[in-house]
Amino acid sequence: MTKRMSQRIHVRCRPDLQFVQTTHAHESAFVAKDPVSLQYHRMRPDEYFVLSQLQDVSDLTELRKRYEKRFAPRRVSEPELNRLLFRFYQSGLLISQAAGQADQLLQKRRKHQTDQWKQRFSSLLFIRFPGVDPEPLLRRVYPWVRPLLQPACLALWIGLVVSAGIVMLISASRFAAEFPDMHRWLQLDAVVTLMAVIGLTKVAHELGHALVCKHFGGECHQIGPMLLVFTPALYCDTTDSWMLPNRFARASIGLAGMAVEVILASLAAWIWFLSGPGLVHYVAMNVMLVCGISTVVFNANPLLRYDGYYVLSDLLDIPNLSQQANRWLSSLASNLLLGVRDPQPSMETWRYRTVLAVYAIAAFVYRWTLTLVILWFVAYALRPYGLESLGKTLCAFAAAMMLSTMLRGPLRFLQNPQQRHQIKMHRLWISVVATAALGIAALIPYSSRVTATGRIAPAQEARVFVSTTGDLESLSVRPGDSIEQGQVIATLSNEETKLQQVMASGRFESQQAVVQALKDSSVSNPVAANQLPAAEALLADLIDQKARADQRFEALTIRSDFAGVVLEPPRRVQATDKVRLTGWQGDPTLPENAGCTLEAGTELISIAVGNRWNANLIAQQSDMHRLKIGNRVRLIMNAAPDQWMSGEVVHIARQRWNANEHAERRDDPDAARRTDPRSTSYLVSVVLDQPSIRIVTGATVRAKIDAAPISLAGRCYRWLNGLLRFR
Repeated sequence: MTKRMSQRIHVRCRPDLQFVQTTHAHESAFVAKDPVSLQYHRMRPDEYFVLSQLQDVSDLTELRKRYEKRFAPRRVSEPELNRLLFRFYQSGLLISQAAGQADQLLQKRRKHQTDQWKQRFSSLLFIRFPGVDPEPLLRRVYPWVRPLLQPACLALWIGLVVSAGIVMLISASRFAAEFPDMHRWLQLDAVVTLMAVIGLTKVAHELGHALVCKHFGGECHQIGPMLLVFTPALYCDTTDSWMLPNRFARASIGLAGMAVEVILASLAAWIWFLSGPGLVHYVAMNVMLVCGISTVVFNANPLLRYDGYYVLSDLLDIPNLSQQANRWLSSLASNLLLGVRDPQPSMETWRYRTVLAVYAIAAFVYRWTLTLVILWFVAYALRPYGLESLGKTLCAFAAAMMLSTMLRGPLRFLQNPQQRHQIKMHRLWISVVATAALGIAALIPYSSRVTATGRIAPAQEARVFVSTTGDLESLSVRPGDSIEQGQVIATLSNEETKLQQVMASGRFESQQAVVQALKDSSVSNPVAANQLPAAEALLADLIDQKARADQRFEALTIRSDFAGVVLEPPRRVQATDKVRLTGWQGDPTLPENAGCTLEAGTELISIAVGNRWNANLIAQQSDMHRLKIGNRVRLIMNAAPDQWMSGEVVHIARQRWNANEHAERRDDPDAARRTDPRSTSYLVSVVLDQPSIRIVTGATVRAKIDAAPISLAGRCYRWLNGLLRFR
């Protein structure tokens, strides 16, 4: 009698539940709708059979017999049926006839509220708030919208989208020129406009879902606010589409929101194209960007549980695509790592299960990547306002919530005693040893390099200037040529200087003859003796004049005082006045400047003394502790990417790199217009080995500096720190 009483069933199926049967490619299912909580539950046909038999079966044994008769030759045990009924009861599909159910229902409600808060915090970047029932509004609006969903109007929408796409292709260069940079987007007025556009477009997006759902006979009982990446938006619960047996109708509901945004973007494209600069023009650009980016990155992406995911799930006819993919991936991991086999083996093909596993892995990687990108953008936006502590707290909290969500499944598995007994110890030990080996390998440091950029400059540079104005008659060397000390560089011609030298020589020779004649006659002629001192003084003055004239004349032949390599002078436009035109432009050594007039003081060329070169590299602050003097460096010039150079670190600056201190550089006239790097940087000086290729002063280079060994774990930490740091 006791055994008989223990087999009685004290629960009944709720009579107000609504059921719809759906057929899919790999399975058939029943969807149960709870009209009170507006929750939907999908179940297998055998599970629905058990639920439907509770109306007239009150004995567990009788229920088991009916199940085995209906689904012969399958067998089921009474404990398995009991667990299934308990799951139905936990889901709110059954009501119990036992006393004290109020406490159980209250406890269930509290647990549901706790789970909701956990879900909100685990998705900190996508937070939903309680909403309202929009059905009264939709019933009033739908008659006005219904004509827009007819085939003729749909053809017009498609034509609008195609024409807008053609307009954007034609105006791509104009759009790129008007597109503001990132700093412009972070200004207060731009942020306010962007948030307003996002909010309004999302309202239209969600109303599109709701109205199309109503068009196909579904209902929408909740619409409310949410924070999408801390931006106000709207959400709409169209889960009632699960009650539609036609999968293409369900896919149309998922596509409705994206279609609305595409239409809005098309209208905005035409407004932007036809309008001039102003508020309307700027808002239209915002609408295009918001609708385009949100549709592609978020809504149309099937790796996130938004519109694209549900559309793909319906088109592939795989209900609960994400849950099935995660379940199969978890089952595969449990089998490989713990030796636990799935108690309900899947009947699908290996190709189908491989697709599920690939989808689960791709969705996991994409969610983490997207979260890191969003956190980086938030960190970048908070940096100018000095909110480093808030940004760091936000990043840590979001990462902790995602990790807790990821570990929730394994923890539940380990907390279940029945599942723990299925673990095969030898497989567990193999997994533990393999995990420990991977952890140790991740902590082993190995050789590493620090990447940096910079410019090349000569170790010692000697500038060659024109000391005497003249016309460039010949140039004996060109930039890049080797030159010896005393070698002729260029020859200038100046008829006036030459004439002055000839005249100075003639006056000198004539006065020298006068002085000599006075000396010869001074003994016998007192007058000559009296004139001799004045003549000698004049001769001395003429000697100085001749020396200066000779020096100016000899300066027309420019020679090198050092041995080394010829460098190009700075390129500039010669100053002009109202009387004289420009004598040369750019570089006086260029062939087109042959015969040009070079003023005294003009820099003709410069010489890298001894052909010794340095590279001034800019290293990030996070890499400074890994660098030391003596580290070897490999460099490559951007102008010659197929040829490597080598060198050695000789100096590491201990002060922050400052653009003002390096603004005026002869080898880089544009340096004065450069700004500081986004992160703290330091100057690293490198002496290059004797180069075997032609080097241009001021050439930009990329370098790899041999640094202290670092482990894989350290590299991952440095990457995350560099991605999310605020200073």
